[in-house]
Formats: sequence, C-alpha cells, structure tokens
Amino acid sequence: VLPEGITAGNPAVLANGQVTSYEVSSPVADVVAISAEIQADGGLLNGIDLTGTQTVSSTGNVTSQDNGASSANGALFNLHLTANAHDGNTTIKVQHSADNVSFADLVTFSVVATTNTGGESITATGTVNRYLRATHTLAGSSGSVTYHVSAARR
Repeated sequence: VLPEGITAGNPAVLANGQVTSYEVSSPVADVVAISAEIQADGGLLNGIDLTGTQTVSSTGNVTSQDNGASSANGALFNLHLTANAHDGNTTIKVQHSADNVSFADLVTFSVVATTNTGGESITATGTVNRYLRATHTLAGSSGSVTYHVSAARR
C-alpha cells in the first residue's frame, strides 16, 4: 500500500501474504470502493517506495534511496511488474550500499519472461546497508517493461 502515492521515497506498507477475498464496487457514480482481506505472514511492515513507477527499455539503475542507517534484521522487498511489451527476459534486483557509491546485489527477483507480468515478494536476512536501489537488466532489443519496487526493513 502506498498511502501517499507511487513516488520514489514515499512511505509504503508491505506484507507478504495471500489475498483471501477481493471486491471492487461502484455504488455511486464515479466512486469506486475496494475491499480486500489478506492473510499476512509476519504482519504489516512500514517501508519505502524504492522506484516509483519505472517504464524502462534498456538496462540501468534507479536513483538510490537513503534509509538513514543500516539495519541488521533483514528486509522484505515487493516487486510489481504491471506492463511488459519487451521482446526478452527482464531481471530486477535490489542492491545496497554503505556509502552510496559501491553497490552490491542484495536480492534478485525471479527472471520475468517476455510479455509476462506479475509480482513477487522476497525476504533478505542479515545486514541491509543504508542506501537501497533497484536495477533492471533487459535482454532482447525492443519494447519496454513497467515495474515498481518497495522495501521494508525488519
């Protein structure tokens, strides 16, 4: 959940869970209500929007987010890939850094095949350094991928 909108650096509330029910209704013109029940594993975690909405057509990095300090208890990362018109596989990772200069891979989401969309949650254990960023590697030569990554430290 992104209570202040999909913009890098904004607060995010993450959960690793299973949707048990979901309903969309519009009883009044132009008013849409959404109701969902989720059975969360580990509860809700306060975090940060790492990327905003990224629509990319070549390999690159998203600007890093400063979390103020490192943490020692791991983190939960959520990927949502909402559009995929790319002609090759896509790999999205989260990297971390102590100095915002040298980055190392922290988690790698499952490779996304041509034109597939979806989401994934990954938990990292141990130290998560102060700075976090997403990277995207696109195989193939044409088309684009739209994705979003959020992170919550434990």
